[in-house]
Amino acid sequence: MFQMPQSLEQMNEEFGTEESCIEHLICCKWPNGFLCPRCGHTSCYRIASRRMPLFQCTSCHYQASPTSGTVMEGSRTPLCKWFVALHYMTRPSPGTSAMFLSKAIKVTYKTAWLMLHKIRYAIGLQDAETQLCGFVHVDKASYARPDLSGLFLHPREVPVFVATTSPEFEHAHAVKIKIVPKEWLSPTGIDRTSVTWFKERHVQPDATFFCTVGKYTHRTEKRALPYHKMAVSWINLTFRGLGRRHLQAYLNEFCFMIGSHLRQSNPFESIARLCGSSRTITYRNLTRPAS
Repeated sequence: MFQMPQSLEQMNEEFGTEESCIEHLICCKWPNGFLCPRCGHTSCYRIASRRMPLFQCTSCHYQASPTSGTVMEGSRTPLCKWFVALHYMTRPSPGTSAMFLSKAIKVTYKTAWLMLHKIRYAIGLQDAETQLCGFVHVDKASYARPDLSGLFLHPREVPVFVATTSPEFEHAHAVKIKIVPKEWLSPTGIDRTSVTWFKERHVQPDATFFCTVGKYTHRTEKRALPYHKMAVSWINLTFRGLGRRHLQAYLNEFCFMIGSHLRQSNPFESIARLCGSSRTITYRNLTRPAS
């Protein structure tokens, strides 16, 4: 189990060499020991004659690299810089911008931006596979809504659902903030039809579900809404605002970090294991024009 590095000095001491980072990545990729990605066999030979070792399956002879099938696959950036990026992303506050990371680990802005978005992509994959369970409380909100926008949706406004889940309503242990697709919106924004979309996609069928949409509820009883306010404040402080294109990736990052805090889990360990077990995404796919 990883210990959360408390400082950059501790981070450099534990993950300061490529060799140490390779061993940590191997633990993240195969926490229960080697598993051949082709045939599922658990026995292998380690080929250590190159900088990045290879693991050859004794059954089908497939050679697997520690970085293959991970967020770091195909990257020319040293692993020690990747682990420093993970350290900065898991610090409590503030968040980590590409400009800050590029200066911190001495890479180009484009490289730092791509690294952060690859990590956010891994977070998004996990988020998409995880439905809310237990007691689920859902409120509606908007990002970038002008103060005097009127009754109908403003062109820059992004309606979202913000939800918390817990064993009991009093103590949240997970948060989701999801942008509502345009096809599920009415001219005035979120309505009961939108609630159906959110419930079917993000909530387990046996969960206890409470949604304030379409009900008169005092603002103090909207228990999920404060997390939306925290997310907006975090986005504005760290990134000076965002457009709709990548907004969901940043919201996923915020929910991942706030969820780790609520559950008092180790975010560095969680995100390292996540990056070691998630497929990557290319710069071309990240910047492809929205359909």
